[in-house]
Amino acid sequence: MFLSRGGQGAVTSSRILAVTLVREGLYAQAIPEFGAERRGAVVRTYIRASPEPIKTHEMIREPNLLVIFSRGIIDYLGEGIKELTNIPESIVNTQSPIKFWRKTYVVNATEIALKLNLVIAGWPVVSTALLGSISRVTGLYKLSSLEEAMKEFFKGSVLEKNIEAARLAYELTREVI
Repeated sequence: MFLSRGGQGAVTSSRILAVTLVREGLYAQAIPEFGAERRGAVVRTYIRASPEPIKTHEMIREPNLLVIFSRGIIDYLGEGIKELTNIPESIVNTQSPIKFWRKTYVVNATEIALKLNLVIAGWPVVSTALLGSISRVTGLYKLSSLEEAMKEFFKGSVLEKNIEAARLAYELTREVI
């Protein structure tokens, strides 16, 4: 499950991830869940992947991985975040280590986005960096498959910046012990 704010790229990144997983020979679905379409609103996006055809098209109730696009979402949800602590693994975009789930990984995707000038309307776009982190943590797909999938969504220098963001995040993702 991706937990983000509107404008951070969670819906697009879930679509990129689904295309990537299909390139790896899996069946995949990207399922966005959001209310009012406005920048800054909380967005949840789910990915379902399987080696077999997927026959269900419902919300995912027990995700295996939680990807938090900004540390501020944890603070915003407050006590509501506790409902998500049963998820086995998490990746958090943060500059400071946080151990909130059983197995937590961190990467400063915001810093990567700012370094590469991946900014839209003043917001760092952390989504493709986090896709690099997911590759490292899960091993479900190779970075080369992700890069090929990105070509369906981006062109020119924007494509190159997003590929570089994924590569950097792959290298910089660390488990919090």
